[in-house]
Amino acid sequence: MTFGQHIEEQQVIDYVLGNLSEQQEINITEHTEQCSKCQAMLADWSQVLQPESEIDVKPSPSLKEKIWEEKERKQIPKQKIKRHPRLLWVMGSVAVLLFLLVELLPKTTVPNYTANSSFEVMHNGEISDDSIQTNPQTKQLEIESIADFDDVSGDIWVNDRYEELLVEVEGLLNRQDKDYQLWLIYPNNTMKGELLSIENGSSRVLIKGKDVSEFELIKASLEPVGGSKKPSGPDSFIVELGD
Repeated sequence: MTFGQHIEEQQVIDYVLGNLSEQQEINITEHTEQCSKCQAMLADWSQVLQPESEIDVKPSPSLKEKIWEEKERKQIPKQKIKRHPRLLWVMGSVAVLLFLLVELLPKTTVPNYTANSSFEVMHNGEISDDSIQTNPQTKQLEIESIADFDDVSGDIWVNDRYEELLVEVEGLLNRQDKDYQLWLIYPNNTMKGELLSIENGSSRVLIKGKDVSEFELIKASLEPVGGSKKPSGPDSFIVELGD
């Protein structure tokens, strides 16, 4: 057996560990007798792998690292992780379901409590028809603020014949930690809420539908961000709609 310029380090390790054939060991022995570099490498590995050897050579830190890697490779066999086909199928199905749930969830955290109601709600720029304010059959009510909301003012227009109700309120402060919520209250004290969209301290809400004639009270309260299912914060105004 012949070598190129030098013996490969892996062969030197196998030589020291006794993992080579007799002929391979003879060839390496003959080569190291003539090559000082390979002889030094052999001495290093012999000192580490066979401490009882009489050769006194201290291996470098990088050499020690290689030695430990080599020992782990030879002494600790790699274990293959078995993946059951059914388990993989279940994991894949769960991942797909989670993705679909995320995609189907509403993109906003603001609840819409009037979504299933028998009336339509429009806000600010969505309102294009202001005829309710000039209609002679429309009843106009003034919004009067409650304590701690002295700057709140506005009007409510109600037209039972055309089933329309318009709320215009001013003096609302934009807050990062709270939302204003409008409450539409029926005679049996059930209610439905709608978050107010504030622009420059003002908000306009137009409600159309048969429920308009059934509302008994309208009020607004300050609620946690995203709104509440029931009023929990301080009221900013209350307006009675009944005759």
